[in-house]
Amino acid sequence: MKNKTFKKVKDVDPKSTVWLDLTKSEDEILANFDKKKRQYYRNYKNKGITIRQSKDQKDMEILFKYYQNLMDKRSFTIHEKSYMANQLKYDFAKLYIIEFENTAIGASLIYDEGDTRYYAYAAYSEEHKNH
Repeated sequence: MKNKTFKKVKDVDPKSTVWLDLTKSEDEILANFDKKKRQYYRNYKNKGITIRQSKDQKDMEILFKYYQNLMDKRSFTIHEKSYMANQLKYDFAKLYIIEFENTAIGASLIYDEGDTRYYAYAAYSEEHKNH
């Protein structure tokens, strides 16, 4: 990984774990993204994509459904649904739902610990991946 924004950390789960310095300004962070990723980031609101935070156990179904599809496509295993849903009982866990035209098209589970945010799980709809 040859990018000044991200640096490789000790191998954990998953092996592509990176560290991103969020003390930098948004412009500094975006300057190190490739052009396509900057464009995605800047245009998501114009396309009607919204992100909401949830602690609702029912919303975990969204993440699990898309994660299951990803698992089937890429041939890896995931935790059971009950394990993932149980995470929302803890204050450190936050579920983010990505929506397009009032339809959930993806989700991510994030863990906050002090001044560190861990991106634990994420998956999205293949049908909507180019929005």
